[in-house]
Amino acid sequence: MTAVTPETAKEVAELAYVIGSTFLYGKPPEFQSAVLADLVATWLAGYQGEQKDEARKTLFDMWSAHVWRLVPVNEQMILERYVKEHAGDTKQ
Repeated sequence: MTAVTPETAKEVAELAYVIGSTFLYGKPPEFQSAVLADLVATWLAGYQGEQKDEARKTLFDMWSAHVWRLVPVNEQMILERYVKEHAGDTKQ
């Protein structure tokens, strides 16, 4: 995977937001997981050649590490959105 430019990062974030808020939001975790697994499998299937299995494994490992780095960032965004959406809630 190559480094992402700030412009590309913005585009990626916008697309991820649209996909998440439009197609995945409110769906059960099993549904979300299946959609994401299918997208990743499609991405990996695009790598062909004599060493495709090795290349796919390397790419998957790099992608997986990137996913783990993004978890805390996205968790913070989810928590901030939750607080903002429930700022006026009062429970007694």
